[in-house]
Amino acid sequence: MRVRGNERTLFTPENCLNPHFVVTGRVGGSTDTGDYFCDESLHVIGAEQELARHLREQGFEAVLFFNFGNSIYCYDRTSWQILNEDVNASAAATGGATSATVTAPATGTVTGTYAAGRISALGPSGGRRRRRRQDAQGGEQPDADAPAAAPDAPAHYSRRGLYIDQAWTILGTILRYSTHRVALVLANMLSLEQLLTPSAIEALSEVDANPYVHNIVVYFFKGNTLTNIIRSSWNNWNTFFGTIIAPGIEGTDEEDNRVVSLGSPNALEIRCALQYVRLRQNCPITIRPQDMHRLSERLARACAAQNRGLKYVLLRLEHFVAGHPGHEIVYDDWREIVGAEGATLVDRRIEDQIGDLVGMEEVKTRLLQFLNDARGARVAHVYPMHASRFTPAQRPRRHAVGHELNCRLTGGPGTGKTTVARLIGRLYYEAGLLPQGHTIERNAGEIISDHIGGTAQNVHNLVYQALGGVLFIDEAYALTDNQFGQEAINQLVADMSAYSGQFAVVLAGYKDPMDEFMHANDGLARRFPIEYHLPDYTPDQMRDLIEHFAAIDPDGVTLSDQMRASLGEFCQGWTGSTYPWGNAGEAQNLVSQMKRQHHLLLRQHGESARDKIVLGPEDLPPELRHFLEPRSRSLEEARQRITSLIGLKNVKRYLLGRANEILYGIDGKVPGNYIFYGSPGTGKTVTARIMGELLYQLHVLTRWQVREIKASDLLTQEFPQRLRDAVRSARHGVLFIDEAHQLADSDVGRQVIRAFVPIVEDPEIRADTCFILAGYTVEMKHLLEVDSGLERRFPQSRRIRFDDYTAHELTLILQQMIDQDRSPDAMRYDGDSFETSEYLLRSELALTEYLKTRHKDFGNGGFIRDVYLPESRTKLAARLDATYGSRGLGAEELKSIPAADRLTLTPADIPDAFVAWAGPLNIDVHELLESARSSFGTLVGKEEVTTYLRRRCDGAGDNGFLDVSGVSSFIYTIVGPPGTGKSFSARIISRTLHEHDLIERDEVTYVGKGDLEAGYVGQTAAKVREVVDRSAGATLSVVAPSSMLARDAQDHTFGPEALGQLVSCMSEHRIDTAFVLIDDLEGMEAFFRAMPTVRSMVAREFRFEDFTPAQMGQILRAKASEASLAFDEEVSDLLDDFLINWVGDRGGLGEMTASWGNGLEIDRLISSLREAWDNEERHRTTTVAGRLLRVVTRGMFGRDYARYLLSAHSVSADAMAELDKLTGMTGVKRAVRAAERRMRRMPAGAAMPGLYCFLGNPGTGKTTVARLMGQVLRAAGILEQGHVVARTARQLVYNPQGFAEAVKLARNGVLFIDEAHQLLNSDVGRHVIKELVPIVEDVDVLRNTCIILAGYPQEMEILLDFDQGLASRFDTDQAIINFEDYSASELLEIMDGMAARGDKLEQLGIVLDASDEEFRQAALTVFEHTVSQHDQTSGNARFVRNFLVEVREALFARLDEEYGIEGEVPAGVASKVTARDLPSRYADIVRHRKAQPAVIDLSMLDTSPVAPGGADFSEEGAWRDECSRMRESVIIVRVYQKAGTQERLAGTGSGFIVSHAGHVLTCAHVVKGMSRVEVRVALGSMVGEAFRWFECDVLEPMHEECDMALIKIRASRANFPTVRLRRWDDPVVKGEAFHLVGYALASSVSNENLDAVAALEHDGTVSSVQVIDGEPTKCYMDGNAYPGDSGAPVFSRRDGRTIGVLRGAVVDGEHSIPYFHPIEYFWQYFVSLCVSVDTRERG
Repeated sequence: MRVRGNERTLFTPENCLNPHFVVTGRVGGSTDTGDYFCDESLHVIGAEQELARHLREQGFEAVLFFNFGNSIYCYDRTSWQILNEDVNASAAATGGATSATVTAPATGTVTGTYAAGRISALGPSGGRRRRRRQDAQGGEQPDADAPAAAPDAPAHYSRRGLYIDQAWTILGTILRYSTHRVALVLANMLSLEQLLTPSAIEALSEVDANPYVHNIVVYFFKGNTLTNIIRSSWNNWNTFFGTIIAPGIEGTDEEDNRVVSLGSPNALEIRCALQYVRLRQNCPITIRPQDMHRLSERLARACAAQNRGLKYVLLRLEHFVAGHPGHEIVYDDWREIVGAEGATLVDRRIEDQIGDLVGMEEVKTRLLQFLNDARGARVAHVYPMHASRFTPAQRPRRHAVGHELNCRLTGGPGTGKTTVARLIGRLYYEAGLLPQGHTIERNAGEIISDHIGGTAQNVHNLVYQALGGVLFIDEAYALTDNQFGQEAINQLVADMSAYSGQFAVVLAGYKDPMDEFMHANDGLARRFPIEYHLPDYTPDQMRDLIEHFAAIDPDGVTLSDQMRASLGEFCQGWTGSTYPWGNAGEAQNLVSQMKRQHHLLLRQHGESARDKIVLGPEDLPPELRHFLEPRSRSLEEARQRITSLIGLKNVKRYLLGRANEILYGIDGKVPGNYIFYGSPGTGKTVTARIMGELLYQLHVLTRWQVREIKASDLLTQEFPQRLRDAVRSARHGVLFIDEAHQLADSDVGRQVIRAFVPIVEDPEIRADTCFILAGYTVEMKHLLEVDSGLERRFPQSRRIRFDDYTAHELTLILQQMIDQDRSPDAMRYDGDSFETSEYLLRSELALTEYLKTRHKDFGNGGFIRDVYLPESRTKLAARLDATYGSRGLGAEELKSIPAADRLTLTPADIPDAFVAWAGPLNIDVHELLESARSSFGTLVGKEEVTTYLRRRCDGAGDNGFLDVSGVSSFIYTIVGPPGTGKSFSARIISRTLHEHDLIERDEVTYVGKGDLEAGYVGQTAAKVREVVDRSAGATLSVVAPSSMLARDAQDHTFGPEALGQLVSCMSEHRIDTAFVLIDDLEGMEAFFRAMPTVRSMVAREFRFEDFTPAQMGQILRAKASEASLAFDEEVSDLLDDFLINWVGDRGGLGEMTASWGNGLEIDRLISSLREAWDNEERHRTTTVAGRLLRVVTRGMFGRDYARYLLSAHSVSADAMAELDKLTGMTGVKRAVRAAERRMRRMPAGAAMPGLYCFLGNPGTGKTTVARLMGQVLRAAGILEQGHVVARTARQLVYNPQGFAEAVKLARNGVLFIDEAHQLLNSDVGRHVIKELVPIVEDVDVLRNTCIILAGYPQEMEILLDFDQGLASRFDTDQAIINFEDYSASELLEIMDGMAARGDKLEQLGIVLDASDEEFRQAALTVFEHTVSQHDQTSGNARFVRNFLVEVREALFARLDEEYGIEGEVPAGVASKVTARDLPSRYADIVRHRKAQPAVIDLSMLDTSPVAPGGADFSEEGAWRDECSRMRESVIIVRVYQKAGTQERLAGTGSGFIVSHAGHVLTCAHVVKGMSRVEVRVALGSMVGEAFRWFECDVLEPMHEECDMALIKIRASRANFPTVRLRRWDDPVVKGEAFHLVGYALASSVSNENLDAVAALEHDGTVSSVQVIDGEPTKCYMDGNAYPGDSGAPVFSRRDGRTIGVLRGAVVDGEHSIPYFHPIEYFWQYFVSLCVSVDTRERG
């Protein structure tokens, strides 16, 4: 409690001059009564009753309570009588201001408002006190509003059911005018917040207005944190709270304080409570009287230590008695009464608890000295004189002992600061300096609030809780790290001054930060003069702690004899090995970790948990087991440990060389500073430990221990202290900072570096301490660039690279990890050694493949430890469970499983992710490993590479490769198509260079554009350097360097910068790093042209070609063998022909032939065959040379492959009959028969396959006939194979070298070049034509190859005219074959054929029944419409195929609707097509072919220029006249849309009249979906009207692809003004000047008065014409476009004709670019009898 009073009460007359008191603490919440209280009268009551009793004793004549239920009540007769008296007097004085008349209950009646309840209860001796009278009905009146009473609490009188204003009128009258001294208690303020009306605030403010008496108000806050009090200042009484109550809560002057905080009961109160339970009549408890005094003191101490209340004591007594019926309680029972927790705190003597502390001898001596001084001065703990907690605690007689209560504890984590703080609290209690001695513990971070004032409130709260005990703040210096931390310090100092002697504050933290913290406040150091320093535990003490925590472990832990014997040596290396070192926490965690490891091993061995846990060395965490390893006892042992390291060839060479330098005095005996850089898990930490032993044995260091710390541990604001501590603990040994590169990534890290440099430059430290910084390769380079001093102190000669482990080395590490555990139950591998272990050998095989694609942060040894080996163990456990688990074996039976089965790792335990790389189990693993290690085993068709490398392996001199003295570089280029072995060849080059020690690592890193280019300016060069630095000493393969070249002058990407930096790095590392540049031929030539210096640096250029069928066969057979596949006899006989057909056709890729994957296609084929074999119901196998192989049959070839699995020499002889079956093509069939007759009649050997020119539109069967042509020529004996190699002009343009490849592939077959006319559209294509001419004149080609050119008729004529040599060969009557467009009826016949064989068509995949007549008629209508368009791009048969695909999807959608998604569709219905299945996009065609179509006759359009020969608009007047005429033809379009039954204006657009009959062209998106469309037309010279609104019909179809729609004005007038239209053959060009007329923002500028709006016009130029394949042409404009301009005409300034329709704008954020579609789409889609323009082929 805070407020001061005299020895009997806090409510003294002096204190009552400020009449507002706050009571908090053990009061109770809104749903409970809180703690119990017991007075000297032996009544156990609640807090309210105790307060009422206490206030009545202090002279208050009435104590009234008011609570949430609008109830005024009291606990004694006198208070009730005064309440009754004052209320009636007030009512009489005010003329009945109160609502009821109150009479005395003695009359037997209470009128309407008051009731008397039970006021007496059984006393402790069983006697009865006087009862209150009953009501008129003779029944008692219990008070429903009263809180539940304590065991012996009197009931109360109450005034219930009052309105809030009535209650406050009564209370205000009493407080102002009563002649009695009254105390008003607001029973629960947290529930009264809604009841404090303005009248209530007024009454409370005037509580001291009565000059004759000193009334008070007590605010009962039923909660034990003062924060709740302060935050309860709700709106109705903010001002009152802030000015009246808050000063009594927040004031720092103790004299002004008015807060009463109720704590734990003292010894006298507990003694009274013991008397109460001993004397009560019902269920008495027997307590030996002579033990009452000692027992009450002991229980009071337990309550104080645990901050418990009286209720807790009574409940514990009840539990004790229930468990010991009839037992007489004596003093020795106190331990069981308070429970184990309470007994622990107060059971043992304080001297014993201090003596049990491990280490800290100085601290223990000082604490015991303090205790002895206090006892010697007879500072006794004073027994209380009063039981009430409302009475001030007695101040003990204190003798000066030269010790302040407040102190600070310094030391690292786990050194026992919290334990010592608790002991200090009990010490002060035992010494009589504090009444309770409990400890309130908080971390500094928990005190800080996030708003102003909140931190001070939190400090207040903690101080209130700590009164009578100790407030312990750990990491106190953290208060200076926050903007509100100083607020906490200031408030803490103020409270310590205000409540000096009432509580103690103990601050704790690291020493140096604590010293700085003491200076953060002027008075802070003065208030904490005493410091106890707790040092880190020594290795011997850590050993004691481990044994201690094991001994007290609840699971019964003991250490094995072996563990005890090695524990001392273990602690010598382990203690202080990490930062921050946790001291006792480390020991406790170690015991827990060992227990977990112990149970894990038991589960792995199939054993159940044991009753007693015996921990041995094998139970140590794996990462700590190295501390058990014996350290080197001599220099020779240290050298031997270095030599025995796995891998790390250059590391071992460096360390042994360094040892010799020191040993022979070549270098002074200075420890030195070192950089260890490399990937994670490459042995940096292990090497650091060995280095410590080496330098120790060389007498350079006096300690061999290595202090290991992670850089992340330093990345805090406390880094100065942490760094100093780390260096201090590492002195005379090694400080190893792992992942040091992280220090360069943040401001804090760079501050650490700047603080570290002076340390390593200190001569004294540098002379006796070794510093090692470790991290990743590139990142460590960046670290050294942060500070020049750091780079100077870690010179290049002290930087050691740690290479990644090879697969063999990783397997040796795996073996070592398994061998480390020598216990009988340890895991083992099959075989007696590495070479005989199938598990280890196959692991090496799997790791060899895995390392080819490993991530740059691959964990190396850590990966084996944390991933590979644990997953193998998991597989072993799963295998055992599959074998034995199903048998239901018990624990003992499981133990009987042979250890060889239970603990041995076999190939079956290879982790799942690696199984595919571990090789087939039926193939000898040594054979597989030899193949994997072979440099040239699978290099096919690369004679140039193999010859070159074999010469090097044979030792032949070549100054460009192996002879170091003559090596110019290790830079190579490889060009070729995909899948030809470029990447694999890079690996072969790397391996060869490494095997001959020309590069240090056999590791290839593949990088491309995304790996080298950065996203921001200035970052690309650094990124490239980082990539090269990571690959230094190995091989860097750059894929597609040409992709980083600048595309044009506007290309501002970072590719050129990346290439420039790459070339610079290649020059720098040309003799220590291999560079392999991989690209296609064209890309590599472009790269050389852009970077001409590179070619001079290249040691060798390799050029690869596509694999031939024979080479593909070689690869197929090799990979089939690897996959354990064998082909049956039928497939074997057809395999060569299959490869000829498949490779010749490039797998049917068609236009995508450039993506043919060569060897990659073989991989896909093998995977397909494996999957097919697995899916077979009956698996066929065979054994060849002892190997079990899967047999592949013809049926396992999927559809994509099966079509090629036929004999190339057994083509059907009736190919002509198949030709006759084709629909239409009368002329084609006649021409082919004529050609076949000619060749058949020629003398043997004289006939040639011929050159042909197929002329026809797409989909007319040209490709089909070309394939049949090959069969006809083969059947006639003219061609040996007759296969067809098909290429399109686009393919040849995109891949120019592909033409020569295609000619080569087509030998003995047909070369079919489709859409050949497109070769004229580009320079590359024209170059192909020039290549074609000499080829068709080559007799060897003509004798073995049939060449067919195909394309559109008119365009092909232009092509043949381009080159006379070409025309002379192809422009003959025999060569030209015309393919006519199909008629509508022929398309219908084609549809029938496709539907019938739909399951054979990849795109369709299902047979369709298209016999429904209504559907057929609708399809015919669609075909008629398509044919009527005369569009050479319509597709003919191709269109029919696509049409059927859409029909199929519509059919499936209908079936889902009719039968449900999961419903069963009846047989015959699933493929039956009806008219309902016509695709929706054709429905309008069918409908509108019967109605008015959206087609306009050519004769209705005006295409004439403004004047013959064009107009001269140089004179402004001429242009103004033309613009005036234009505006008459441009109209505003107003559209409406229905919303329910209402129609609303949906928006406006623009349009223009194209025919005198009233046809208007606008945008489709303007009119689509609208219920009504109107246009406003200028009427010209008509009298009386300038314009008129007309309704329009929207003609179908609209063409959304170009966003155009044709609408027709409803009017009898047929002479509307029209625009002039540019012809379809006069395209828009970039830079063309235009004039735009439109009704932009019509609704906005006219305030929706569209009658008044005028057209807006502006001029500009066409900035760009964009032609994108598959999309309509877009003409981009300078200037702006706005809503409402959509559909506006774009006029040419050159001739005044319309060149396009404004579509809209491309928007990107705040920027937009308007564009229009050219008018040629209008000609294409809306004009009949017009030669349409195929805009997709433009440009």
